[in-house]
Amino acid sequence: MDKRFLRTHEARKIYEEIKDLPIIDYHCHLNPKDIADDYAYENIGELWLSHDHYKWRAMRICGVDEKYITGDSSWKEKFMKYAEIMPKLAGNSLYYWSHLELEKLFGITEHMSKDTAEKIWNECEKHKDELTARQIIKRFPVKFVATTDDPVDSLEYHGEYEGILFTPTFRPDKAFELDDEYYARLSQVSHIEVKDINTLIAALEKRLEFFISHSCRISDQCFSVTPILSDYETAQSIFEKRNEGVSEEESRKFKGYVFSRLAEIYAKNGIIMQVHLNVKRNINKKMFENIGVDSGFDIAGSELYPHCLTEIFSFLDYSGNLPKTVIYSLNPYDERMLCQVAGSFRNVKVGAPWWHNDCYSGIRGHFENVSEYSALGCDLGMLTDSRNLAGYVRFDFYRRILADYLGELVSEEKLSLDCALDIAKGIAYGNVVEFLNLK
Repeated sequence: MDKRFLRTHEARKIYEEIKDLPIIDYHCHLNPKDIADDYAYENIGELWLSHDHYKWRAMRICGVDEKYITGDSSWKEKFMKYAEIMPKLAGNSLYYWSHLELEKLFGITEHMSKDTAEKIWNECEKHKDELTARQIIKRFPVKFVATTDDPVDSLEYHGEYEGILFTPTFRPDKAFELDDEYYARLSQVSHIEVKDINTLIAALEKRLEFFISHSCRISDQCFSVTPILSDYETAQSIFEKRNEGVSEEESRKFKGYVFSRLAEIYAKNGIIMQVHLNVKRNINKKMFENIGVDSGFDIAGSELYPHCLTEIFSFLDYSGNLPKTVIYSLNPYDERMLCQVAGSFRNVKVGAPWWHNDCYSGIRGHFENVSEYSALGCDLGMLTDSRNLAGYVRFDFYRRILADYLGELVSEEKLSLDCALDIAKGIAYGNVVEFLNLK
């Protein structure tokens, strides 16, 4: 048996029970058009390195020239450079994910390095005809996928493919930014002219109704700094001066008002609300100007203000308008506080380790935090947050660490095996199915 991360007999037994359970990916950045068109990747280089900023970041850390990352080098040249740095990534999630992907998609068990790169490339080339979007995702037991979509998106590519339901997630981040160009686009698709706060909310609600007609059941909003609860008059005055210069505090108040109004609409429509917090984006100005967003230059922030978040939640909860909510922070030091916040509101849960934190220590630490500060048996489990179809091996990585954590508790006689199995099955599959009300 493959014993990676499974250090005890009990861990291996638990893993065998959960490793093949269906995958519910309730937050990712896959492009549904690729699935609809059954996009054919040219080779493993394109599959791995066309969108994956995890790999881009690692290559930069290891000194690889940008031309082999986002430049005009061939896919083979880029793959060779990535394979060359692999031994340096020992202990990094990418080391395990990449090798798991080679095994799952190509049956290759050889470790990647400069010496083995050519051999592995040639072996992968024998499977080029299998590198289509649908053939790749069918290698995994995926049943439900929630992509991340802007309110102005047309959603024509969502639907059911190969027995997998691809649904949109309502992500209104740009509506918080006081951007007239964006408001013009929102006005056009909603047929509601955005000219004040009320019409902005009305336009967003109209688009949410459109999303719901395409099976949307989840929303998502991401904040670098926690928004501040505000009233209509304050938010409207900020909206009116949007082109004259708005302070950070005013921006947070505007976001807080729009966020709370949207939360009420989510509650009315039974839409789950995800809130991603404390991320600082595009910190390298030069690279942002040269390459753009989502290129590997985002880090955890240090400005989570729990009292601001709980004030919004308390306001919504008091009026009966707090929807089912999942909260995340990119800063791992925030998780214990978020567990305390979630424990104070019936409808709120802490989400999976996110982004930089979906590594071994981040996942293991998540289990420890949720066990001690919340209730492990109620955890919603893994999501990919990925742009890479091969990224579904991350569920296997996660399930191995989960089984190892629970197996350790059993081996130390802190938990019965039957209880551990029940918890593992819930986290791996059952809890999120119930939370999302999936059949």
